Formats: sequence, structure tokens, C-alpha cells
Amino acid sequence: EDLNKLNTSSTEYNQLVEECCTEYKANEDNTSTINMDNIVDIISNNRDVTIEYQGNASSKLTTIPAFEVSNITSNLPYDGKVNDLMQSVATTAANNSGGGYDNLCEAWAENQWANATGIAAESQPSAYDAWLSYGVSTSKDNIPVGAMVYGSGSPTVDDYNNPYGHVGVYVGDGMVADQGGTVSLDSWISWQHANCDGHEGWIGWGWQNNMDLTKS
Repeated sequence: EDLNKLNTSSTEYNQLVEECCTEYKANEDNTSTINMDNIVDIISNNRDVTIEYQGNASSKLTTIPAFEVSNITSNLPYDGKVNDLMQSVATTAANNSGGGYDNLCEAWAENQWANATGIAAESQPSAYDAWLSYGVSTSKDNIPVGAMVYGSGSPTVDDYNNPYGHVGVYVGDGMVADQGGTVSLDSWISWQHANCDGHEGWIGWGWQNNMDLTKS
């Protein structure tokens, strides 16, 4: 019954998928209560839900045995392939990491994206503002190459808070480039201990200009 209500609410959809997957794992001998075909139909027929689903629910669904979700994973909006534009953003960011922009991480990220795509980046006053505008997912799983990644940064206004956050570019193979250099995602997250609007450390990932490069 709940599945039929979800065409207008990606948030409710994500919550339901997580509940379904939790129930599945707890009752693997009795899967008849979970109608996976209905989930597939919603994913296939609702583009907005599909985009939101990618970040928040895909890691849950992929824990279900492959024979159960083989027809679902084929409908995911990101299949792991890296197209030319995604690679261009990643390569440009990696080649220009560590090149200045002191405390101007958002300006650095916008410039790398614009140089790689040939499209003017919409300017944001801070990395956290960019997250609020472009954020797609809080998951660290299956980050697309070329996506912007957001963290809370280090304290700037006192010993604890940072209202501006921090941004880098995911360049693949578990690596992130920012204005300071190119490091592993875990290392990139590890030094970000500030409080940024209730976030500490990892915040999430998103697309500059809300332009999903996987569809380019």
C-alpha cells in the first residue's frame, strides 16, 4: 500500500526502501512480504525518485543477493561507467590540486569544473552553500567520478565551528582532489573536525550546477 504513494515523495521512497531491505535481511527465508517488482516499477517510471534513490538507498539494495536484485540494479541511474566529461572533470581537478586558492575551496572547485566542461559554474558563497544547492547524497558508497564531495572542514571562526564547509572533487579509485592536493577519501575526511551546521566530517556529494554528468 505504501509503495503506491511514493511517486510524489523521494524522501518517503528512500525510507521505505531502507525498511524493505532491513526486513529482507532479517527474514531471508520469507521474502514474499516484499514486492520487489513494485519497487522496480517506481524506480523505472519516476525520474526524480530514481535520482534520489541512487545516493540514499542503493547501498542498501545491493546487500540483497544478486539473484533478487539483478533486475533492479539495471535501472540504477549510475552504473559505474565513467564517460569523457566525468573523466575530464576528474583529470582537471587532479592536475590542478595543490595549486593555491588558500581557503577558497569552492572557488577552486567551480573553476576546475568550468575549465573541464566549458560551462560557467554557478557561483556559490561557500562549499556548504553549494552542498545545500547541489547535494545529492550523504552516502560515501558509489560516488560518481567528477562529483563534488563535501565535508565540514576545519574550525574557522573559533575552535569548533566552520559555517563554510569544504569541497573537493571525487577523481575515482577512492581519491579526492581539492585545492590542497589529492588524497584518499578517508584521509580527506579524517582532518575535518569542525561543526558545520550540525555536520562533522563527511557531509555528502553532489553535482555542480545540478548537472548530472553521468547523463552527459
